[in-house]
Amino acid sequence: KASKVEIYVDGNLQYVYPLQEEERDIFVDTNIGGVNVKFKDNMVRVTTSNSPLKLNVKQGWIKNPGEVIIGVPDRLLIKIVGDSKNNNNDNDLDFIIR
Repeated sequence: KASKVEIYVDGNLQYVYPLQEEERDIFVDTNIGGVNVKFKDNMVRVTTSNSPLKLNVKQGWIKNPGEVIIGVPDRLLIKIVGDSKNNNNDNDLDFIIR
């Protein structure tokens, strides 16, 4: 079950927000000017970006654990994280791309 959203900028975890029913907008500063992120109905999406192709905006809403929104020129990763069924969740990384 999806429970929270992790937002990484330049490979560093910058923000962690719980998924929520209420609508909420936040601004995430990136190296090309930032993005606006919207939370609503236990989903998340990027609404505006300064990237040339705006692919992270075109990815739309995500809501399931493991789903991600990636902004390459922004160096942005937004990831849905689920409730861990075990207490050994210190190593949640599946892979790292550089």
